[in-house]
Amino acid sequence: MLRAVSRMILLFGILFFLEQTIIRVIAQVTTTKHNTIIERIAFVSNRGGFTELYTMNVDGSNQHEVTDNQAISTNFSWSPNGSLVVYELIKDDLQYLAISGNDTTTVSINTTNNLTAFSPTWSPDGTWILFHAMTNADPDIYIVNRDGSELTNLTQSPSSNFTPQWSPDGSEIAFVSTRDGNDEIYIMDVDGSNLRNLTENPASDTTPVWSPDGTWVAFVSNRDGYNQIFAVRVEDSTVHQLTSGSGDCYNPDWSPDGSMIVFQVHQDKSEGIDLVYVDDLQRVTLTMTETHNGVPKWSPDGEHIAFMSDRDGDFEIFVMDRDGQRLHQLTDNHAFDGFPAWIPAQ
Repeated sequence: MLRAVSRMILLFGILFFLEQTIIRVIAQVTTTKHNTIIERIAFVSNRGGFTELYTMNVDGSNQHEVTDNQAISTNFSWSPNGSLVVYELIKDDLQYLAISGNDTTTVSINTTNNLTAFSPTWSPDGTWILFHAMTNADPDIYIVNRDGSELTNLTQSPSSNFTPQWSPDGSEIAFVSTRDGNDEIYIMDVDGSNLRNLTENPASDTTPVWSPDGTWVAFVSNRDGYNQIFAVRVEDSTVHQLTSGSGDCYNPDWSPDGSMIVFQVHQDKSEGIDLVYVDDLQRVTLTMTETHNGVPKWSPDGEHIAFMSDRDGDFEIFVMDRDGQRLHQLTDNHAFDGFPAWIPAQ
């Protein structure tokens, strides 16, 4: 009898130990997930006299200069693992691409051929960099290996081709082209083949942004008189208008779950940040002031939105909940702080 009781006590002790261990593991995983999902925010600032890249914690603490080029460093893109950033570097009357890491070491990407490079973005696997560039002609879409090798012109068109964006799976590229006489949204395979016009409209269609599942491309069009947010289905080029009314809409950004798009809106003397639910087109104003508010970006967990605003007299970085509540100012100085972006977790 005593042996049976002892075994039961031992069994309950083991079960209790396992339960506490599981609880601790779940807590650690949850904490790790929370910390890495919204770890840092990057932004551009000229607080040191030159336009450089900075990072900070999501509460605005630990603001750190990433680049120190004593030049203009802008239009950046972080690698998928958050360890490297590629950006436009304008120095000594030249504009080219550069890569910096956490140790602020800068490596120039050899784009050769006297190319002036713009808007670089990493491939989803972190091995390639996509950008548009100009020589003395109209811009074309280029791809280059992260080590600067295998530079390839994907469009080779006498028209303008710009603002390329990778599909989430890295198999296709969306971009804007004027080859049909006006701005249209095109897609092509990563080798430049299978070129297709998605929009085919006499209006100006710009700013392509892939949905997280890769089935839609959001874009900005003035086809109803104002700049509005539209989405085109990649499979069959079906276009849906997502916003309407007076006022111009810009800079769309999909929520991580693909259910909403946040964007910048300018109406009369006011400018703000709105979001629209893709399914039922319900539109919500998150913030609106008689100052500038723009470039909204979703956090990776879809709970927060960062944006830039000059509501305090100069441009600063702000963050708010997805419903517009709990608005916080993250930077506070008399320099320009703008163009926020959430850094992928390392």
